[in-house]
Order: sequence, then structure tokens, then C-alpha cells
Amino acid sequence: MAMAFNLALVMAILQRNIIRRSFYDIHFTVFSQEKLNQFLSFFVLYLLIPLLLNYILIFRGNRYERLIVKYKSYNGKLCAIYLIVSYFLPFVLLLMAYFLKIG
Repeated sequence: MAMAFNLALVMAILQRNIIRRSFYDIHFTVFSQEKLNQFLSFFVLYLLIPLLLNYILIFRGNRYERLIVKYKSYNGKLCAIYLIVSYFLPFVLLLMAYFLKIG
């Protein structure tokens, strides 16, 4: 889920501030309710890509067993740091933009 947030943050910055054009967008009309269609769009655009990348790069062919042997374990400390940075980075960027806009 953190990878999805990072992907959404990068795409939002690219589309709104750098390119100034929305190019990463899909609209589904599969369900009668708009909320379900929006969730399906979010899933395909932001969750499916990290899930596929994790599967292909880590889990396919039991590659994770070789990675466990090759790299030292930090008992989840790196994962915790990654999650904290991933979840709080958007708020930090918003605060920086707010204060830079005022000043």
C-alpha cells in the first residue's frame, strides 16, 4: 500500500506541477455506482502495478529465499522507516508548499 501512495504522489506531482496535463487516468463504467468504478480505477492504476512488481521481482520463483540469504535482516526497521516516510511525505510536502506560498 505504501508503494501505491508513493506512485500516486509522484503521478500527482508530475501531472499537476510539471506537465500540467492529466495523462494517467482511466474511467471504468463497469458498476452502476460511481464509487465502485472509482475504486476499480484506483486499483488498476495504483495498486495493481506495485502488486505485479512485487510478485515479479520478489515472489516469483521463490526469489525471496535467495534475497533473505543475500541481505542482512534489520528486524523490520527498514520497513518501518519506509512506511513512515511514505505516509508522512505528502503531509510534509503540503506543509512546505503552504509555508513557501505564504513567505
